[in-house]
Amino acid sequence: MIHTPQRRASALIMIVVCLALLAVMMTAVVRQGVAQKHYLDQRERRAQAHWLAQAGIEHAAAQLLANPRQYTGEMLTIIPSSQVRIQVQPGKDSFVVTSEATYPTDEAERASISVSRAFRVVRDGTKVRLEMVD
Repeated sequence: MIHTPQRRASALIMIVVCLALLAVMMTAVVRQGVAQKHYLDQRERRAQAHWLAQAGIEHAAAQLLANPRQYTGEMLTIIPSSQVRIQVQPGKDSFVVTSEATYPTDEAERASISVSRAFRVVRDGTKVRLEMVD
C-alpha cells in the first residue's frame, strides 16, 4: 500500500473532524451535568426551607400551648445559615401561624418558603391541646 500525501491529508482531516465531534459531544455532556447539579442544588434548598418552615409551625404550636395570649412570634435560627420568621395572628377563638423560612442565608441563591396554619386552643378539663382549623 502506497501512502501518498493526499491520503495522509485526508486521514488527518478525518481525525480532526472526529476530534471536533468528540469535543462538541463532551461539551454537551458537561453542560448537561452542570445544569442537573444546579437543579438538584435548588431542589435541596427548597426542601430544606420547606422543612424549616414546618419546624417553625411546630415551634409556634408549642409556644401557643405554653402561653397562648402572650406569644406573637419570633425569629429563629434552627440550623446554621437559616432564618425562620414566625408570626402569630390571634383571632376570636383561633390563631393563624405563619412561618417563613429562608435557606441558606449566606449564599446568593436562596429558597424561601412560607407555610400558614390555623389553630384553635381546646381545653378539656386540665388538659390543653391545639386543633388545626380548616
